[in-house]
Amino acid sequence: MNNVKKNDETSFNIPTALTISMPYSQKQLEHVENEIVGLNLNWFDPVDDDLRTTLNTETTALQYKHGQYVVNGKIEDIHPASSDLNKQFSDGKSSALFSGYFRVQGNILAVFFVVIMIVLLIFIFIGQKIYWNRFRRK
Repeated sequence: MNNVKKNDETSFNIPTALTISMPYSQKQLEHVENEIVGLNLNWFDPVDDDLRTTLNTETTALQYKHGQYVVNGKIEDIHPASSDLNKQFSDGKSSALFSGYFRVQGNILAVFFVVIMIVLLIFIFIGQKIYWNRFRRK
């Protein structure tokens, strides 16, 4: 975002999205928020700009009108995500069922291939000595 510069002549003819890397900590999040506020751009507000969208499927009609979500003609209450859900994804630990098994199996395979390579190098060294000893004069 450091490359985004705005002056009085800056305008976009079509809706334009600003993409950023996802912050990994609260400090990074606050830094990104401060940068966005500091850009001094005119942000699109779907409520104030009266955005209306509709998505129809065979069984469901989804709509967004005046800041409200409507599903099949019924207004839906949208609640903020619970903090428990955020904790579930923020701990950074892998919860795969066999992750430990595959890590151990990978280490065993690595040791196995290293041992085989050492044995092969020893055989090559011994074989080379035997081969060169055939041509030496006695």
